[in-house]
Amino acid sequence: MMMMIMTLLSTFLLSHIAVPIGSQSAGLALTLGYRPFLDPLDAYGAWFFLSIPLVFFVAMSYKALRVPTMRYYWRQVFKMTGQIVIALVLLSAALFILVEVALPFM
Repeated sequence: MMMMIMTLLSTFLLSHIAVPIGSQSAGLALTLGYRPFLDPLDAYGAWFFLSIPLVFFVAMSYKALRVPTMRYYWRQVFKMTGQIVIALVLLSAALFILVEVALPFM
């Protein structure tokens, strides 16, 4: 009985989710929820701002394992976050100069 209910439910959901974008029942697909890998965030214009929370959480987890005492934990986390963000900016600027300025003349 449970298998039959699951089959009917999955058939119903698949028939309403897998609809063309322009159809009238596409609104139902939008109300069913956010699917991270199937419907990625539309952050094409500002994707690089998403690296700041990523860097912060990496620094937070790294410093949680490496600091001897937790007295200066947050100061060290923010310091490491700043260092990584500055390094990413400098590396991206260097690669931009290399690709756009130096390589066309070679």
